[in-house]
Amino acid sequence: MSILDNAKIELLDRLENNPLQDADDLTAYIQYACRLASLGDQSKIDELPSLLTKKQFVGKISDIIKERCEQGWFEMANYPSEDLAISLIDAQDFYLFEQRFGKDYPDLKPYFTKWFQDAEEVEIDDECAEFLEAFLAKFPIPEEERLPVINTPITEREYALLEFAYRNVKLPVYNCTWKINNNYTVNARRLVYNPQAKTKIEFPIFQAADDSGKLHRQQKEFLDSPNNEFKTPQGGTLYISRTVLNDYGDLRIRIQDENDNSPAVNRVRLGHIPAIRDDNQPTDWIIKLKHLPNKIHLLKELPIVIRFTQGYDVIFE
Repeated sequence: MSILDNAKIELLDRLENNPLQDADDLTAYIQYACRLASLGDQSKIDELPSLLTKKQFVGKISDIIKERCEQGWFEMANYPSEDLAISLIDAQDFYLFEQRFGKDYPDLKPYFTKWFQDAEEVEIDDECAEFLEAFLAKFPIPEEERLPVINTPITEREYALLEFAYRNVKLPVYNCTWKINNNYTVNARRLVYNPQAKTKIEFPIFQAADDSGKLHRQQKEFLDSPNNEFKTPQGGTLYISRTVLNDYGDLRIRIQDENDNSPAVNRVRLGHIPAIRDDNQPTDWIIKLKHLPNKIHLLKELPIVIRFTQGYDVIFE
């Protein structure tokens, strides 16, 4: 039997034996049902909406989950090692819930945002990292549905070792500037939309997103860029572009050579936020920003940093 089959059987067993009597039972059910759905079995998550109408939960769902988020904040600040790993796994499970049901509970958004951001900023040790790696080996959640700390747990010791190992090494850095979507010109205060020089629509350069945290169409189009050529130290040419994927500002960074193949890239990040390589399109890296505040600031102000295997960085600002 495969690892995936074993994971599904274990989660189904936990769910079948959940009495669903109190708040702790409910949050456990939510976690395992959402994790099971991420592994391809929708059977239990499809039952969740009707279960939430049980009399002991009616009118209390938001309060129960808010309290669970607040518990998660406390754990992130106070738990060490394997206990911290378990708390990070809880955050991962509720990340899956938010992806599926977040629109039904808009009042929970700031609670989830803080929890997921705390999960990215917490310092983890070797025991915590090993526990997370074992969890992911047992429950192979798809990469696009993982929190970055779950996908790539890096300990403070590893950061320190890398800093020490490269203390005397100055890697070449190449600074570049994004080409702007040709429909836009930029001055100090305003963006001007000028399709075919017929009409003009002015709006502030830092126009706020609406209450849902979504970007406006003009902002998305402005953040899109055509291919930017970069001449490598080896004499080749790379083409790098960025595209806003959705209303929440998630970015796709495409890096390809003259033959449309992926060059040797170690990692990509937006400021300190890591990108995840697209399994189906190796030239593409995805930066997920849906749950982070100040997305417009992040997208417009933070540089895209590309670390190449050959030992140099390319920074687009």
